[in-house]
Amino acid sequence: MTATTTDIRPRRMARLSTEEWDAILFHVLFTLIAALLYFVTEEAPGMIIFYFLAAYNVSTALFALVRGHGSWIRAWGYVLPVSATLLFADLFLANEFASVVFNDTGSPEIGRVPAFMALIWTIPLFIIVMCGRWISYYLPTGLTYLAVALLSGLVFGAADLLPEKIPLWYPQHVLAVGPVAVYALCSRVVLGTAVFAGWSLTRGQGLGVKAVSVFTVMFIYLGALTFFYFLVERILVF
Repeated sequence: MTATTTDIRPRRMARLSTEEWDAILFHVLFTLIAALLYFVTEEAPGMIIFYFLAAYNVSTALFALVRGHGSWIRAWGYVLPVSATLLFADLFLANEFASVVFNDTGSPEIGRVPAFMALIWTIPLFIIVMCGRWISYYLPTGLTYLAVALLSGLVFGAADLLPEKIPLWYPQHVLAVGPVAVYALCSRVVLGTAVFAGWSLTRGQGLGVKAVSVFTVMFIYLGALTFFYFLVERILVF
């Protein structure tokens, strides 16, 4: 039996492992520290976010190495390049659909998009992948993907509320509930599910296969954005 097969074998006891408790503790502590520092630091908001995201990515890798959590490294190593490619999607939304506006936060920009957006997706996607991995221990494949889709909606829905507290971006000329654009949230449900699928299917594969998977996820997300934008804004909204 290979290590990969053992890793995904269903467990009978619904008990969190040390690795899973470490993930919860790490994210709770990082969130508390980041929130505290954000509100007491006088640096430009965009630069603070950039530093936080860089610190998150570095500390995730270092913590995983120290604690011997190989699955963290593999998940983070997958979602980080996915996050970088999703900068193209943000550029597409800002420049072609003009459905989102990024505020001037003092961060360096690529096109009309703050550079920190290349890193910002790692946090929700890492959480989705790790939670999806835990869910897969107890549910069959079909229900696991359904649960991951629902989880993606919750995670990204919560993340889209962030601009109400930290003015990073806002939707415009689209159907939205508060700061949450409906078409974008639907697309991110597809994104979270696609990332989990890509990570699951390429475990144990070479870098070439993983690279193809990463760009495939990005194209799936771009397709979902286009489809849901057309469905919501051109068909459902009169």
